[in-house]
Amino acid sequence: QERNEDAERVTAEALDRARRLLGNEHRETLNYVNNLAIAKRRLDKMDEAGALYREGYETTKRMLGATAGPTLVSMVNLANFYARAGQCAEQVGFVEETVAVCRQHSMADTPNLGLALRNLAMCRDAMGRAADAERAYLEGEKQLASVLRADDPILLRLHGVMAEFYAKQGNTVEAATWKAKAGD
Repeated sequence: QERNEDAERVTAEALDRARRLLGNEHRETLNYVNNLAIAKRRLDKMDEAGALYREGYETTKRMLGATAGPTLVSMVNLANFYARAGQCAEQVGFVEETVAVCRQHSMADTPNLGLALRNLAMCRDAMGRAADAERAYLEGEKQLASVLRADDPILLRLHGVMAEFYAKQGNTVEAATWKAKAGD
């Protein structure tokens, strides 16, 4: 509904309560940490969002281990933040590590690997590595298409991003193909 200020306020209140009642290392608290990070990112409060994404990842990793499912989700979320925040040059190693860890430890029926590949593609594109970005986009889309419905918003957004990528490359045929898949 694009009520990001309301989402930020309500989620910050819920996080505060969860920290007091459940502690910082409770799964529900960490869900609120992630949700508040999303709200902060949508409001372009990047420093606050980044700190929350890092807290969520580091705490989950410490609690559950580096390869547990929730840790992989937190890792993918942090890599996505880096890609969207324009921090690819500084954090490409972490984004690449996210893909490698997801390849080894993600359950086949989760979107973790596909999302990690999307993040890597976004970074490679931002770094001017179009051929590498294309490979990552195509592999990520294939993986996501195997675990999500065709009308899933995550997949549709990826198709839109891929349409923009191909348009930027001057490949109007591929851009049109992906734009149609995005429902545009």
